[in-house]
Amino acid sequence: MNKRIVSLCLFVTLLTLVAGCWDQVQIEERGFVVGVTIDVPRSSETEKKRIKRLLTSLRASSVF
Repeated sequence: MNKRIVSLCLFVTLLTLVAGCWDQVQIEERGFVVGVTIDVPRSSETEKKRIKRLLTSLRASSVF
């Protein structure tokens, strides 16, 4: 019976120590969507060029 109580106390102690903030992310490091817009394309050819330019710039600035 005594071994059971010691094991339970040890388990509860370890459980509270392990449940800390080991995977925390600071609020300054998180990204939040602030707004979303949808533009109506002027013409399909102009829009295709604009999207291609946008994707190229996103790939160039990507850290992956």
